[in-house]
Amino acid sequence: MQCREQNYKLSISISGKSFGEDSWIFLILQYPLYIVNAFYYHPLNSLFIPAGTMLPPIYDLSVSDAFNYATIGATTIGHEMTHGFDNNGSRFNQDGVVEDWWTLADKLEFKKRQDAFVECFNSMEAWPGLQADGEKTLGENIADLGGLEIAYQTFMEKKAKEGFKGSELEDQEKKFYLSFAQAWKAIYTQDHAIDATQADTHSLPELRVNGIVIHTDAWYNAFDVKWGDKLFIQEDTRIHIW
Repeated sequence: MQCREQNYKLSISISGKSFGEDSWIFLILQYPLYIVNAFYYHPLNSLFIPAGTMLPPIYDLSVSDAFNYATIGATTIGHEMTHGFDNNGSRFNQDGVVEDWWTLADKLEFKKRQDAFVECFNSMEAWPGLQADGEKTLGENIADLGGLEIAYQTFMEKKAKEGFKGSELEDQEKKFYLSFAQAWKAIYTQDHAIDATQADTHSLPELRVNGIVIHTDAWYNAFDVKWGDKLFIQEDTRIHIW
């Protein structure tokens, strides 16, 4: 009841105001602080992480850096940041206004890479006999890939500065990728797979891991993935959006 009362008071406080005024109140009313999720809001060019997300198992100071960088770093912060430059966010300028700010050459190259990413996911199965929908999930797939790459680069730079090198640095690299995979552990039924593929703009958990790491060169090196291995794809077919 107290939460409802507080929300009511907040709603009254912004009555008659434009979105630009007290915009954080608008966001709190739409996305309660206790939920476990995160959002990139295009009109504000802002990343919003509710307090509920800053808790285990997403963020946990008692565990390794590899875990935190792979979870809240890749799947939350990096993911949402990349939404500012996915197939939808790329339409907005730095002030959150829809604007055609790309050069023609950049637009054509971006479209080429997007199309390749769509085709890659279309070639995968969300469940045996069930084709994934690369077009519907494009924006989230771009964010997943961008988030992983941002977090990986940041994590490895941090470990190198801390003095890790050689086999010790390689072990940290493996821990990062393993933590990323563990972040998406899930058990679901065929019915859920069908429903999610038809309705959700996110890929199913297995594809959010396997469909993403195959495009990161570092993953191949970390686990010595070679021609003939199940997830191996040729280097010239790996997608790098950014």
